Amino acid sequence: MSVALERLGRRFLATGLALLCIATPLFLASPSSSSAAGPTLTITSPKENATIKEPSPTIKGESSAPALPPLPITVSIYELPNVETPVEQITTEQKFGTPTWSVTSKKELPNGLYKAVAEQTEQPEPPSRAEVTFSVNTAPPPPPPPPPTVTMPYPVSGTTSPGESQLFSGSASTGSPNQPDVTIEVFRGTTPTPPALSKLAVPVASNGYWNGTVQPLAPGTYTAVAAQQGNGEGRSAPVTFTLTAPVSGPATPPTASFTWFPAAPVVGQNVVLVSTSSDLTSPIASFAWDLLGNGPLNVSGPVLNTVFAGAGDRTVRLQVADGRGASATATKIIPVSSQPLRLMQPFPIVRIAGVKTSYGVRLSALNVQLPVGARVNVTCKGRACKKLKPVSRVATASANNHHAGSVLLAFRGFERAYHAGATLEVRIFASGEIGKFTSFMIHRHGLPTREDQCLSALDPHPIPCPG
Repeated sequence: MSVALERLGRRFLATGLALLCIATPLFLASPSSSSAAGPTLTITSPKENATIKEPSPTIKGESSAPALPPLPITVSIYELPNVETPVEQITTEQKFGTPTWSVTSKKELPNGLYKAVAEQTEQPEPPSRAEVTFSVNTAPPPPPPPPPTVTMPYPVSGTTSPGESQLFSGSASTGSPNQPDVTIEVFRGTTPTPPALSKLAVPVASNGYWNGTVQPLAPGTYTAVAAQQGNGEGRSAPVTFTLTAPVSGPATPPTASFTWFPAAPVVGQNVVLVSTSSDLTSPIASFAWDLLGNGPLNVSGPVLNTVFAGAGDRTVRLQVADGRGASATATKIIPVSSQPLRLMQPFPIVRIAGVKTSYGVRLSALNVQLPVGARVNVTCKGRACKKLKPVSRVATASANNHHAGSVLLAFRGFERAYHAGATLEVRIFASGEIGKFTSFMIHRHGLPTREDQCLSALDPHPIPCPG
């Protein structure tokens, strides 16, 4: 029995050795074949001149050397231009049964340019060598460029004009030689609900200005949106306007007017002049601007971009003409400062409280919270204000709290009964700052009307508050 088992074991061992010889011819080589040529070593990852986002890169490669016995592979990583002293050396070997190998850096490499050199020594042959140059850059990718910015300040939303056409103008993004056109989309009704009734593509000038006229349009109410393709799509705020049937009879002159943005411009800042002109009998056909106040009128569009080179009051004129030849001119003074006005901090708070009466209102409180050093003027306008004189006060810190940043001022003299038609105006201002303007208008029927705006230190008239 034991003899039979011994014979069976010998047979099994012989068979196993034979299978091993058959299964591993690629990894066992005779001394004569290894001395004929050295192994070939390659780096498969990263590719040459690749950029790696991870601070600890993984180097991968292949070797034609036999896997048995395993031959060590040393990978040296150099930070260029230094190729003398590696920042790291890692030793590995081929994976069992395959020609592949890989190593992962145990250090976090700073951003820069590197060279990885892999070497495999096989005696008596010289070592096989492979190298690759790569970059490490762990910085996040830059954010995608913003979508185009499109504005359409003309026509002013809510306007009504006669005729069968409508002029549109505004500004759009610039910056590329092939700047995409602006597409004007006109929808029927008070909302931009597709499909569009009309579409018109207009080019954008180098200064960002664009304009175009959509026609023919029947009498009715429409909503328009300006759009521009780029890095996404930019769309303007919708503008609703109404067209009426052309009016026959003698020409009626248009009403010329304009505004500007920003409301408190400074020297060297881009200022946008926007026409808010209107005409009840004929569409406005032309716009001419005079930026000197007494110079020639230059024909342009309803929106004009300019830069004021000096500080002071700048007189600007706008002349508009309608389709029948009637014209009108508006003149305004734009105060330009030498440096930007800052928003008053803390920004003032105006508190008004009272009750409605049969003849108007009775105020129980009128007080202002404003920063120390600012001045507040309170006036009452209208026939019902004959006995109320204007009051002007400066906010000063008290002796008990001289470190206070703001002060609460109460105006007891204005806490009284008011008849309809009276208007209270509160102006808060300081040198070099943008303050606050509040008006409180009292009506016979309905609640009082309150309006809050900003007030430039350069202009006594209220202005829109900065965004």
